[in-house]
Formats: sequence, structure tokens, C-alpha cells
Amino acid sequence: MKQLAKKFCFLGALVMSWELAADNTVVAAKPLNLQNVKIFTNYQFERSRTKVLTPHETQAATDETEDGEPTGPNNGLSPTYLADRFEPFSPKYIREDFNSHIPFSDEIFRDHTSLHTYYFYPAGYLLSYDTTDGFDINFLHRTRSGESEEELIVLSFTLQPRQLAGGMSLLQQLADYAIKPANNKPVDLQRLPISSVKVNMAGLSSLIPEDNVIIVNSPQKVGDPIRVQATMTQSQKEDVVASIRSGGLAGDIVFTTNNESFELVIPYYVSFTDFSGQWVSDITRLATSESVKNVSPYPLLMSGIVVYAKQNAGDQLKRYQIPLAQPVVMEAGAMAKADRSFSQLVATYGEVIAAWPTFERVTCDECVNQIEREILVSPAQASRTDLPIEAIPNIFDQFSLFKVLVEIRSSLFSPNNEYSEVKTFTLRPDETQANATLYVNRDTDESNTRFEYRIKPYHLEGLSLDFTPWKADQGVMDITVTAGDIRPLMPEQE
Repeated sequence: MKQLAKKFCFLGALVMSWELAADNTVVAAKPLNLQNVKIFTNYQFERSRTKVLTPHETQAATDETEDGEPTGPNNGLSPTYLADRFEPFSPKYIREDFNSHIPFSDEIFRDHTSLHTYYFYPAGYLLSYDTTDGFDINFLHRTRSGESEEELIVLSFTLQPRQLAGGMSLLQQLADYAIKPANNKPVDLQRLPISSVKVNMAGLSSLIPEDNVIIVNSPQKVGDPIRVQATMTQSQKEDVVASIRSGGLAGDIVFTTNNESFELVIPYYVSFTDFSGQWVSDITRLATSESVKNVSPYPLLMSGIVVYAKQNAGDQLKRYQIPLAQPVVMEAGAMAKADRSFSQLVATYGEVIAAWPTFERVTCDECVNQIEREILVSPAQASRTDLPIEAIPNIFDQFSLFKVLVEIRSSLFSPNNEYSEVKTFTLRPDETQANATLYVNRDTDESNTRFEYRIKPYHLEGLSLDFTPWKADQGVMDITVTAGDIRPLMPEQE
């Protein structure tokens, strides 16, 4: 493929030239015409809602004599809004950064009894995206086990806050600069422990029963990934797909924290045009021999770099913006090489706390259509498949066995294929056959391991016999216990 080369530089005292080159995944023959570029609108989260469910019996601590160990938040105290503290002076554009880049809400709560403990939380949750595996969302058809049962569809997706290298350090610096605790200790930012959590789908709650929407992982603190599973009919699935296509599926995650004494409601948004994950490779790792890469599935209009840094001689946090002299569109997968490392670019700024490239997402109908075709149009099919388990009858007499246990380990015991389970089946001299049911996704590679099994025989005279090692299925949907499985477990005889 013919390489594309384009030079552009940053305005100001620091100048960096990049060479824009298409890698093998880029099919465009030339850069997009900037005059015709249309931009996706950034999604803005509404502010989260909080409520004290169990009020504290005492007044919140106000001076050092009342300072104590943390006992949880109390919204009887006014929260601190970091964007409000910084917006009138420095750093510049702080509210825009909280809306589009910093993963956390600018609202933090002080603890009821600890003067220097504050609680923070994500501004919102987005659909998880990985540069290798793509969007973490899928529909799986569940095959009916009987004619009377309705065929259902299982929707699974993972929600996460926005990702930003150095984001936590930036929040800590902003809090340290804005808050001076009465006990003269550094601000201690904490995540809230989860007592319970549930997800609602705004606009679809009348269609999908609440019990059909569950969280299948075990998040421990607010900000952990949330894995959601929703069971629905085909008609309900069509409503969900229509919602995602027409602007995104939105709703709330309702947390109770601190032994269910505090409620926190955080918005989420499921869309293919905004997601949690990397859009551009980490700019802070840029070296002259490395490249900046657009790792998103969309073209990006690159316009510069934002840097938050603290001067070595003081604690004042400053925001620097290095604009490009001429913004340029990087196709999905395109790379830009620099003739200077990141450390050379920011050498005069002091200690860098966080940095990110500034970009706008360019509309690409074909990009969205391709993603929707892969995820929304053709859901996977979980076929209900029998796994026969059988023992050769003469092994019981040959080795004086009372019974044989067969343990099977697989993630295919349920149609959603979420977690690996172990199930046990017992074979006896008069019951040499059993049967397991697996839900096999017809779209998966048949070379992948579908199950593993191991065997434990029980001797008539009480000899202690071990399990065999775990054995993979080797592409065969069958388990047959033979003398060759039992013999290595028997004690050696003279």
C-alpha cells in the first residue's frame, strides 16, 4: 500500500513534526478533506444523584478535636465541586475536561467524621471497548428446551468509566489544591464500597421486567466494571436495538454503599459512538522511535495535546494546550510518528500529572453500519447440545470399582456462557451412562476447548484413589471412561 505522508506542527515555542502514515489496516487512499468533515457530538452525562438512607446520629466533624476514623459520607455537608473552584482562574477549560476527558465527577463528598477523607465516583459509565476484541456487547439466542417455552435472547454488555492515563493523579492534585482539611492532613480520596447495585434501562422498563436485568459480576467498589445481562423476547430485542441505533441506550446504575446507608445513582450510556476505552495510544509514552496511533474504529480529527503539569518550584497546577497549526484527520488505524519524544515536548512544564491528545470524532456512517451489522443484526446462536458420558461396563469388575465420578468443567452449561462451572456425574455398574447439556455457540471456532473433564474411581475395598488430570475435549462431544483412564490410578501390584 502506498504510504501517506503529511507534515504538521504545533503552534507556539515548541514545534513537533509528525509524519502521518497509514498502516496495513487503513484502506483510504488519501486524507479526508477537512472542509467536508462532520463531527460526532460528545455525550454529556447528567449529574449523579445522592441520598442518605440512614442518617448519622451525630453532627459531622468540623474541627480537629472531633476528627476520627472514616464512617462514610454525609450529604448534610455541602459537597465540593472542583470545577467551580477552578473555573474562575486556573486551570483553563476545566469544566470541558471534566465533561469529556476526566473519568470522574467533579463532585466529591467529605466523610462524616474524618476531616481529610473524601469520596469520589465516576461521572458516568460507557460501553466497554477493547482495541483487540472490540465492543463488549452481544446478543445470544437461547434455544428452547421444549415446544412450550418461549425463545429468549440474552443481551450481555460491560459498562466502565472513561479511561485516562493519569486521571486519578490529576483528580488528587485538583483536590489537594482546592481543599485544605482542618486537621492539616493531605486529602485522602476513597472509592465507595458497594453494598448492593442494580441497573435500570430508562424507557424500556415497561417492556423488560426488572427481574430480567441483572448484574452477573461482583463489583466491590463504585467505579469497578459492571457486567449486565438482560433476558428478552425477540420483539423486546428489536426495541433495544432501535434505542441503540437512534441515539444510545441510556439508564442509571443504582448503588447503595456503606452498609446501605448511602445511595448513589450514576448514569450510563450504551452507544457505538462513545465508549470506555482507548481512542488514541498513550501520548505520554511517545518516543522518537514510537508512534501515536488512532486505535478507535473511527476517523479522528487531531488538533493538539493537553498537558496538566506542576512546576517543580511550587504546587500550582497548570493546564497547557499545544495546538496543531493545521488539524488533520487520522483514519482508523493510522499512525503519526514524532521527531521528538514526549519528555522533550514538555521539558519546560515541570512534573506532568496527566496528558492526552485533543481530537474530535469524525462521522463515518459505514463505520457505524459495520459495527451494527456485526453486533445487532446477526446475534450468535446457542445450540442446545447433548454431551453423552459413558463407562465401559467391564471396568467395574476389572478394577473392583463401586462407582466412578466424572467432573466436567465448562462455561457452556448456560446459554449466556458467562462463567465456568463444574458439574459432577456418577456412573455405576448398573448405570453406565449419563448425559450433560451444553449450549454451544455455533459461531465460535470449533478448535476452541468446549469442556474439560476428570475422573475419580471409588474402590469396593476402600482404596484411596486420586482424580485423573483434567483432559480437554479435543473437539469431540463425548466422554468415554475406559480401562486406560483407570489403570494409572490403581496402586502398583507385585
